[in-house]
Amino acid sequence: MDKDEIDILERSLKPCPFCFGKAFFEEGSDGWFVACDCGARIPGDDAQGAAAKWNVRPPQGLVKNNVRAVAREYWTGA
Repeated sequence: MDKDEIDILERSLKPCPFCFGKAFFEEGSDGWFVACDCGARIPGDDAQGAAAKWNVRPPQGLVKNNVRAVAREYWTGA
């Protein structure tokens, strides 16, 4: 996936569900992640998979506690 494709996909990312900041992609040795400066991260097998997980939001009222216990813990999308 080239930089232009990543840029286009990055524009479709919803804001961070924790701080409402701008989300971005990270590529690591263990796959792709969508991340935010607040430390929220969600993994994916590829950039599209990570973006699909990131953009899923539970219906209002189902989110009980969005506070993370560990600084680099990542959101599983569930």
